[in-house]
Amino acid sequence: MQAFSYKGLIDQLDSQYGGGFSVADATWAADNCGADWNAEAVQAAQEYLKMQPFSHSALVNQLSSPYGGKFTAAQAEYGATQAGD
Repeated sequence: MQAFSYKGLIDQLDSQYGGGFSVADATWAADNCGADWNAEAVQAAQEYLKMQPFSHSALVNQLSSPYGGKFTAAQAEYGATQAGD
């Protein structure tokens, strides 16, 4: 399965192509799904590294980008570090 950030999960569930849920319902789901967002960031970092090489800073930027992983800066740093970029 694909790794999601908190914001990424809400966007996916709210998307007409993802779930079509309201933002309120998608937010409730993200708040109550029990996800470990740091672990999700590590998984996302590993997925990105399988596709192409990244420097540490580029991987952090990709993970935290509003067009990429949408993780917080702290989660992106944790994910990149733990993935061993």
